[in-house]
Amino acid sequence: MKLTCQLPSNMKEKKPHFVREYFYIISIFLLIYIFLFLFHFDLIIKLSKEDIRRSLHNQLIKNVSFDGNFLNSISSKKIPGFFGVYVPESKGLSFYNYESGKSSLNVDINLSQYEIFSISVGNSIYSFLFNKKDFEEQVFYKSILYMLSFLSIFIIFSFLTYLVLRRNVFKPLESLNIAVNHAMNGDYSYRLNVNHPNDKIRSIFLRFNYLFDVLEIEKNEINSNIYTDVLTRLPNRQKILVDIEQAVNPTLILINIDFFKEINDCYGNHTG
Repeated sequence: MKLTCQLPSNMKEKKPHFVREYFYIISIFLLIYIFLFLFHFDLIIKLSKEDIRRSLHNQLIKNVSFDGNFLNSISSKKIPGFFGVYVPESKGLSFYNYESGKSSLNVDINLSQYEIFSISVGNSIYSFLFNKKDFEEQVFYKSILYMLSFLSIFIIFSFLTYLVLRRNVFKPLESLNIAVNHAMNGDYSYRLNVNHPNDKIRSIFLRFNYLFDVLEIEKNEINSNIYTDVLTRLPNRQKILVDIEQAVNPTLILINIDFFKEINDCYGNHTG
């Protein structure tokens, strides 16, 4: 007699969906990324501005000679977005226009249209003016680069998280699901792989295997009692009927022993 349980369609054994599992993980990380992006966009802009300012500052320090050849030095350099510079002179503050290559004193300029970078050299301060439009364009591209970099980090981190969850959560649950399906179908011979690196999961698998061992022994004992006569330990009537049903061309032989009742009456049923 085999006892089975009809599983609901949503509980039947299914193949693992790696893409779907990873999609769930990366969706969570993308939501976190969008949340951080929306509430910390000003921080990304600030980082981009500081990065560009630092880059321009280093470029000016490296490529420009702050000495008597300052104007000749800066005129020979190609600096994107550069408009001009206030140069300290003995006569006062002179403004050098990078586009025209001319220098003049007391120039009135609307500074709100420019980004200003000041570099202190000794007792002199050089104020460099860059077109704000070009500067903001560089900030925009730098912000995009930052966001793509952060997104790449999030994707890599989500994949590593998926691998950890796959090994310690998803795969063990799949194994347990397969084991339970076998048990519900009356098959207790299935055994879980206990060579898992996680001690807790290995302990759970060992307990499941022990439970299946007990259930298999009890199942064999029940089957033995169903198909075996308790007194003689010989196959009983139920076993004969099962064998007849399973046989292709069943043949039944009946043997009658004369005066067998006298043997039972004389020597007892146990001897008979």
